[in-house]
Amino acid sequence: IAGGFALGVFIGVAPTFGLGGVLIALGAALFRTNLPAALLGLVTGAPPFIFGVWFLSAWLGARIFGIEFRALYESVRAPGGIWRAGGTMVKAYAVGNAIVTLIATAASFMLVWFWLTRRRAVRKGPPAGRRR
Repeated sequence: IAGGFALGVFIGVAPTFGLGGVLIALGAALFRTNLPAALLGLVTGAPPFIFGVWFLSAWLGARIFGIEFRALYESVRAPGGIWRAGGTMVKAYAVGNAIVTLIATAASFMLVWFWLTRRRAVRKGPPAGRRR
């Protein structure tokens, strides 16, 4: 289940250009993960969550390359600005998004795995010799 959710987060956060559902089905079959959990993780790539991911990716990439984020943002907002800032913006976003995707995937796997193992331990109860 944790692997399926992490797969969904990975595909949801990474730019898949509308192919998320297909990639989820293929990835879940290939890696033998839980498909419903993967589809739930895919929700991270849907509005309103994805706007935060886009912003964080561009901001992080700009910080890595030493680009003033405010200037980059203003150049993109200007009419036709996306084309002038294109190469710089794509480079900053791609690097930032790769880092955000890896961190989000690893964090989601660990959080779901921890939650599931904790939940199973609580359901199981204490060992037979320790009951009062």
